[in-house]
Amino acid sequence: MLLSEVLSFLSRRLRMSVLLLSATAWMAPVHGQEVLVLGGLQRSDQGGESSYGYTYSYQHNLSENWYASFSYLNEGHIPDHHRDGHSVQLWWRYPFADRNLNVAVGIGPYRYFDTTSRSSGNG
Repeated sequence: MLLSEVLSFLSRRLRMSVLLLSATAWMAPVHGQEVLVLGGLQRSDQGGESSYGYTYSYQHNLSENWYASFSYLNEGHIPDHHRDGHSVQLWWRYPFADRNLNVAVGIGPYRYFDTTSRSSGNG
C-alpha cells in the first residue's frame, strides 16, 4: 500500500526520467565507477504541502583513495520554492574492515537556484 501511494505521488515526468536513467545505466558499461539515483518524499512545516526530491550522481575514481563526483539535486517543489542545484566535489576515502566499510570526506561547491514568485516578498 505504501508503494502505491509513493508511485501515485510522483509525477509522470519524474517516473520517466528515472526509468530512462535506469535503462541507460543498465545498458552502458560504467567500468567500476558509480552512478547513484536517490529519491524521497518531503512535507513542509508550513501548510503541510508535500513534494519529492531526487539526486543523480556520478562518481569517478582518480586513484585508490581519491575520487571526484558530479551531482544534480532536485530538492522539491513546494509552493513558491522550486530549488534545484548541482555540485562538483573532490573526495578522499579510507577503507576499513578489509574494504567492507569506507569513510569519505569531500569538498566542493554546490550551486542552487530557488525559484520563487514575485509576490512572496523576498525581493
